[in-house]
Amino acid sequence: MALHTSTQYQIVTLGEIITGKPEYGSGAKKQDFDGQVRYVRITDIDDDGKLKHDEIVSPSEIEPQYFLQEGDLLFARSGSVGRCYIHKEKDGKYQFAGYLIRFNIDRSKTIPEYIFYLTKSTKYRDWGESIKKSGTLSNINAQEYASFSFPLPPLAVQEHIVTEIDGYQKIIDGARQVVEHYHPRIEIDPAWEVVMLGEHIEFISGLSLSIPDSEMVGGTPIISMNSITEFGELVREGIREIRLPDKKNIYYLQKGDLLFNWRNGSKRLVGKTAYFDWEGDYVFASFLLGIRTKPESFTPKFLWLLLNQYRAEEKYMSFMRQNVNGLFNREELNILPVPLPDLAMQSRIVAQIEREQALVKSTRELIALFEEKIKTRIAKVWGE
Repeated sequence: MALHTSTQYQIVTLGEIITGKPEYGSGAKKQDFDGQVRYVRITDIDDDGKLKHDEIVSPSEIEPQYFLQEGDLLFARSGSVGRCYIHKEKDGKYQFAGYLIRFNIDRSKTIPEYIFYLTKSTKYRDWGESIKKSGTLSNINAQEYASFSFPLPPLAVQEHIVTEIDGYQKIIDGARQVVEHYHPRIEIDPAWEVVMLGEHIEFISGLSLSIPDSEMVGGTPIISMNSITEFGELVREGIREIRLPDKKNIYYLQKGDLLFNWRNGSKRLVGKTAYFDWEGDYVFASFLLGIRTKPESFTPKFLWLLLNQYRAEEKYMSFMRQNVNGLFNREELNILPVPLPDLAMQSRIVAQIEREQALVKSTRELIALFEEKIKTRIAKVWGE
């Protein structure tokens, strides 16, 4: 792919700024982690180029020639083609696997972190799309990676760019910690009355039909379990429109209705519950159970928070372990014991959690802002 750029810096290829030749990794198999050598595979690297910290394994054969050194760059040659990882771990031994390619950067010419950040650029992604091969697994080999061309500022300029982006990335990483670890939680007072849920709600049933067979442009939007995130957020992406069946009892959603996912292929997700507050006419699919609270008992948002908290605490899972059907239907919800504080207390709890959620939303916006700053800074290197 020809490089079209108005950069003021010289253009070089990746192959021109490395020491030695690119290296393909070990062909060893994975085995349980031995506490000594970690095996680094494509699947161990996330979309941001960071090393994951779950499912750690060791290689079946220890091969020191494939041990990573600080500053080594690894590129994925198949599967997640284009993904790049920079090794920054100072402690421990890390052996890289065969579907990764190592490039040793010549530190007299460039800074490894500078190359790593360039792999986050639109130019790099476009280059990868143009170069990768079609087939069962798209792939880019070492020679093709070595042909990637990019602007190379003086080392002092590279250091300034890396320092600036590192600062942005630290803000992003800190903010992500907040977002990833925040989950709304109701502190349940043991003095609260405990009731059976079924006495304080009404159920409404969803439509039992084949959504693909019923799709119709301009029809009625239908909410399915895929429209609800793990933590109970209702999302519009993927919602389809259908032709309504010819039947009398069709329940349209009202603001304040809850949608409880009573059956799911993943038992862990059974019980995820959405709070409906959209404008317009919507129906819902049968793997969701509609819940309407009795106004003298529950505020809808309090119950929404509580039902999602129960899922996170595996209360539904505990019940399903005693059964084989992997569901938690209205019969089970009817006899679910739940705390019932007074309405004023419910409102105070909801207000507090909404304040927390507003701060988390602002944190997400902060992440997006600094991600854009990184993109803008990298684009300047290319003269954009």
